[in-house]
Amino acid sequence: MLSEFREAAAVTKRVLGRVPADKLSWKPHPKSMSLGQLAIHIATVPGALERITQQEAFDVSQGNFVPQQPSGMEEIHAASSRAFARWKTTCGG
Repeated sequence: MLSEFREAAAVTKRVLGRVPADKLSWKPHPKSMSLGQLAIHIATVPGALERITQQEAFDVSQGNFVPQQPSGMEEIHAASSRAFARWKTTCGG
């Protein structure tokens, strides 16, 4: 599982590196999140998974997901770095 997570981290970093900074507000569909919201969501998933797995129970119906609009690519990359660092610290990845 750790090797799969390391591979996912590399893929995530590569994908986020391809997000055009000048298109963060673009939406693929009017009801969709913006590209920036989608990117920061992907960037923060590892940290969210780490938090969820550390709980006794997780009730998805109690979730309160409100996608944020990042101010720029620096914020997205920083969020990704924090998420993977948190996961590594907790899970030994």
